[in-house]
Amino acid sequence: MVLKAENIKKSYSSNNDDSILVLDSVSLTVNEGDYISILGSSGAGKSTFLNILASLDTFDSGSVKYIINKEEIDIFDLSDKKLSQVRSSHIGFIFQFHHLLPEFSAIENILIPSLLINSDSKESKERAEYLIDKVGLYSRKKHRPSQLSGGEQQRIAIARSLINKPKIIFADEPTGNLDKTNSENILSIINNIQQELKMTFITATHSELVASNSDKVYKIESGKISN
Repeated sequence: MVLKAENIKKSYSSNNDDSILVLDSVSLTVNEGDYISILGSSGAGKSTFLNILASLDTFDSGSVKYIINKEEIDIFDLSDKKLSQVRSSHIGFIFQFHHLLPEFSAIENILIPSLLINSDSKESKERAEYLIDKVGLYSRKKHRPSQLSGGEQQRIAIARSLINKPKIIFADEPTGNLDKTNSENILSIINNIQQELKMTFITATHSELVASNSDKVYKIESGKISN
């Protein structure tokens, strides 16, 4: 096991101060090497749940625990500094919008997370070279984001999420901004990397195509999760 969420409840206040329950006692256990999709329609709560699992959002009640160095840790009990360290060292993110920095080259964008944890420069550069080759863009490594297509930019974002050798990757609608051909290419790359590196992937999506690429599919509907 690498992650366990138990009885997560999350609600939002509406404009008239009514409370809208988005997640109702949602639980999920993730084992090492799992490739999971959380499927749901727009507004169903799938991205909210993903963000909670990834420590990017808070919740009303419940718990989210990670297994780090064989120790079970409730990540929301950690200090801001320690939580930041866990995010940098153990978690990778792939978003619908790639969030590449326009002033840096493709290879430099991949390297950015490694700078945040002061990792060995030589080793990080070698890994960045390896990853940009894995996503098929080695010949474009010096190009800036504006010189890359949307699909190529998302491939760089995938490589960036892997630079620190995270234990788990969270992907929120990773193909949501791409056409069918580019979506299929991205899913093929994710699948190949997941299998080769034995990565744990959790994807939130509204797409049956994206969900079908994973090994396990959970559906969120009316605040509840099912498989």
